Parts: sequence; C-alpha cells; structure tokens
Amino acid sequence: MRAIACVLCILTLGVLQETSSSATQVLYVEPGAPVNVQVGPKEAIYCRLENRNRAVFYDGFGPCVLRIEWANFLHIGFWRMYVALPEKITTEMYLLEIKLGQEPRPQVRMSAALSNDNTTLTVSCSVETPSAPRLCKFRSPFGQILVPQEGVDDGRYSFYGAGVSNESGKYTMDCGLSISAPHEIDLGIWRCGIDTEEDSYFGFLLVNFPSHPNQEFIQTEPILTSNSQSDEILVGHSVAMSCTIPSSIRYCYFRSQNGTVISLSPGESTDTYEYVGNGLDAGECGLRLKAVSVNDEGIWSCHVGLADGATPEQNATIILLVTELMVASLTHQGDRSVVVRGLVRDVYMHLEYCRFVRSDGFGFTNDYLPEGYEFTGSLWFGSCELRIPRPTTADLRRWTVAARMTGRRTEVVARTQDISNSYWHPLYVSLRITVLVLCIGLVLIAFVLLLGPKKNRQWTYARAAAARDSIRRSLRKAPPLEADKTVTSPQAA
Repeated sequence: MRAIACVLCILTLGVLQETSSSATQVLYVEPGAPVNVQVGPKEAIYCRLENRNRAVFYDGFGPCVLRIEWANFLHIGFWRMYVALPEKITTEMYLLEIKLGQEPRPQVRMSAALSNDNTTLTVSCSVETPSAPRLCKFRSPFGQILVPQEGVDDGRYSFYGAGVSNESGKYTMDCGLSISAPHEIDLGIWRCGIDTEEDSYFGFLLVNFPSHPNQEFIQTEPILTSNSQSDEILVGHSVAMSCTIPSSIRYCYFRSQNGTVISLSPGESTDTYEYVGNGLDAGECGLRLKAVSVNDEGIWSCHVGLADGATPEQNATIILLVTELMVASLTHQGDRSVVVRGLVRDVYMHLEYCRFVRSDGFGFTNDYLPEGYEFTGSLWFGSCELRIPRPTTADLRRWTVAARMTGRRTEVVARTQDISNSYWHPLYVSLRITVLVLCIGLVLIAFVLLLGPKKNRQWTYARAAAARDSIRRSLRKAPPLEADKTVTSPQAA
C-alpha cells in the first residue's frame, strides 16, 4: 500500500509540475474523412495527446500525431497535448481545438477611388495570409491582365500600394494599380488575385461612377461565359471546357447532352476527368475530359451558383464535336475496281503499317499483299488505301482497316460499310439495263398496237386470248379416267 501511495504521489507531482502554454492550435477536419496529421510544436521530443474526455489518442516520442479513422462531431472540442521540448525536463500543455468543416480562407479586400480632377483611378486590394505573398495581378472588366510591380510605370498604369509587411507571423499584401486618364473600358467588375507561397486568393469589385454618361454599356452584374479548348476533338484525346464569371463561386457542375452530371471542385481528379482552373474563388469552373469518346459529343452546359447564395444559378452552353481517329470507306471506281480507304485524322502521326481484314476473316498487311491487291496509300501521311482491280463478291462486303501509329502500342481501327448491294455494282447495273430495255420494248409494242389498223388489233387480241387460254389449260390437271362398269371382258361374257 505504501508503494502504491508513492506512485500516486509521483504522478500527482508530475501533473502539478506541467506548465500550460497559452498557444492554442485550431484544426479543421472534413466530416466523414480520415485524419492523419502532425499537430503541436514541431520540435517536440515527446507528446501525449488526449481528447476532451481524456482518452489517449497518441503517446510516444517525437511530435504529436492525430489519427482519426472517421471524423465526426464526437471529435470536436478542445484536446490537450502534453509536450516535452528540447532542453526541458517538465512537459508543457498545449490546447488543440478541432472543428468540423473547411478552414475559412483569408478574404481579399478591394477598393477604388477617383481623383478630384477625374484624371486618376486607383484600384487596390489587400489580404492577410500565413504565407509570404509573391505577386498580385488584376483583370480588367474587358479581360486584360495587368501585373503591377513596385517602381514600374507602363503607359497609363503604375504600381500603387504599401507592398508586403510582416507582423506577428502574419503577412499583409497591399497591392494596387494607378490608372491615368481613365476610360469607359476601365469601368465594370475588376478581379484581383494575390499569389503566395502556399495558395492564391481572389477578390472582385465593381468600379463605377454614377456620373459617367454611358451607364447602359457598363456591366454591373456578373454574367457567366463559356469557352472550349477545341471546336473539334479526336477520339481518345483530352479536351478542356470551362466557364468563368466575375464573382466567387459556391459550386459548379457540367451536364452532358445524355444527362450525365459531373460536379467539380478544385483539386478533384478521377480516371476520366479533372477540375481545371484557378479555383472557385476566382470565378472559374473547368472540366478536362482525359479521353474523349463518341458518346461525349453534343451540347454541354456549365452551371454555377454564386458564393452569396442570393442570386439564381447561371448556366452557359458549350458544343463539343468529336471525330473518330480513323475513318474507313469502301467505294467503286469508274473502271469497276474497288478501293478500301482508311484515313487517320491526326495529321501529325505517321503509320508503321496498315492492316486489312475482309468480312470472311481473310487478312493481310501492306507489307505483304496477295495477288490481285494493290496498296496505294501513304504511311507518312496516315493513309491506308487498298485498290482491288477485279473484286470478288467477298471483296464487296465490309472491310476492317487497322493501323499502328508511330510511337504507340495500340492500333486504331475503323470499319467500312457493306456495298455488295451498291447501286453501281456491275451486276446490278446489267440487270437494271436489261429490265429497262424490256420495259421500253413493251411500251413500243403497246404503242404500235394502239395506233395500228383495227383488223390487226382484232387479230392481236385473238392471238392474246388464245395464248391466255392455252396458259390456263396448261395449268389445269385432267381428271383421272374411271373404268366403265357396264363393259365386261370376253371371258365374263
């Protein structure tokens, strides 16, 4: 009992000797997400981490490490960190406050002023960040990008502001733009972006003066606009679609013509798509499809909700055209030959070989051609062309054309249509000519009969009736003969 009492005394003494630090670290965690992060002083050589219920989550040498499998409301509140620092024997207690959600981002503050004589317009922005700022940039209402730098004058534009300051570990960037002889193009919604070592921050400001005469030409409300990286994209290639608005965005998503909806946020990336842009705070929502398919073709729409939550959702339309990487065709030529064509749309890619497969499975490459086939394409220009001077019935059916582009491991494949029933097939042309000649002959005979003498017409009618009756009699079967029961044989008599 005396030993147990001594141990309790030592533990109590140890707790009493711990000093408390006034520094409190605030940590934001995402609800439902795992947490594995280092907390507390980085130079700690020992740490014991307890939650608000005094349950131990970490006890070991080195800095504190917070590990949570699934963050929820049970983890919010003040945690205690008992930390041993170098060159100290006693531990110090630090507080860790855990909150659910995203950490509030530093807000960019913007302002504008016009000189008394209306000759100079100043637009400035500032932000307080935990990391050192590097540059600031402005986007004018008409989309011009301006990057003011201290001590630099460039035409109508010059730097304005206090620059970068640092107090108590917080950096403040005060960056501005001085515009001499302001014009109508300088009025509207400006965007300011401040880039730091860890992140970028954006803000928006409407610059307008009621005294300006042409108020109807000044955009005072944010309007969503869209653009696409390419008007036409090849299958398998990537394409970026984006929409921008001069306002911070709360959410954004894209909707395809077939009804597929893709919600996006900065940093999001999957095997098929990813977000592109400077972030929702910058008013940018972009979608990159990593490998376009034919099903992606059609009308897409970009939808955004503004950060204020008080304005209706806006949307803009993007038309995406998708083209097969290779197209194939099977055509007849004037000399009754047949040509199988396969053309790769990517003009910058050369071909290693072309491969042709008939519908019955008979296949070959351009390096080895069977008798009766001629390769007339060009590997350098991505053309697979096969000429068949005397085609057979099998040659007139569907072909498969494949090719491998230089530097790629996989082939591109395309299939032609079956033209065995083509209007210009020689057999069908001959048949149509024969039918046409017969029809013309019958018409001429009928015409002669109608215009000829009555006696000849009667003779013709009689002959036609006789031919008709003859055909009818030939189609009838004669009834079987029955034996006459009244006639007896001589023996019977």
